[in-house]
Amino acid sequence: MTEIEIIDRTPLDEAAADLYKRTRQYLESCDSPAEHVGVEGIIDDTLADHGLVEVGRGRARVVVHLPDDIDYRTVGEPNNAHGTDFPEEWCVKLPTYGLEEYADGFHQSRRELLLWNSASGRQRMFLVPTADAAADFAWTAVPHAPQPDGGPWVDGLIGNMADVGIKGFEVRLENFGRLGGQVHLADYGHGVRIE
Repeated sequence: MTEIEIIDRTPLDEAAADLYKRTRQYLESCDSPAEHVGVEGIIDDTLADHGLVEVGRGRARVVVHLPDDIDYRTVGEPNNAHGTDFPEEWCVKLPTYGLEEYADGFHQSRRELLLWNSASGRQRMFLVPTADAAADFAWTAVPHAPQPDGGPWVDGLIGNMADVGIKGFEVRLENFGRLGGQVHLADYGHGVRIE
């Protein structure tokens, strides 16, 4: 499995801490849930302040391109398990604060990394790998896996994943990514069980 090691982790550590702090301050200051939509602007401003380019946004994390000025090196043995030895692009998942456990990015990143580390080789074939992570789960690095188009692949993939013990995930298109020509579960930090 090809992984990466981020050499200078400080910019990512700082961006992750700032994003989490700002989203927490904002959400905790809201008087009603109707005001929560304003957190989107807080996220946009924080990413801009750190020069980060967004790839996608979920309930608890924001995915950004790994900035070009961040040094990293590849580690591990390259293989074709995911159809590619070295992805062209790497991304970073940054946590946002959530008022419920399922919506907290730190919780999701930690759980996703634990699931990746406990998955068997057969199970890993269905997951987008976690290639590096901050010690405190403030961010995780993953290969860029663009969202696939919908289609008949969904039912077959769900069945195949269940056959190897991957269960409990939400079947939403935005939870999947295309990597090496194949569709994989990209967001598995909430609700997924590996048996």
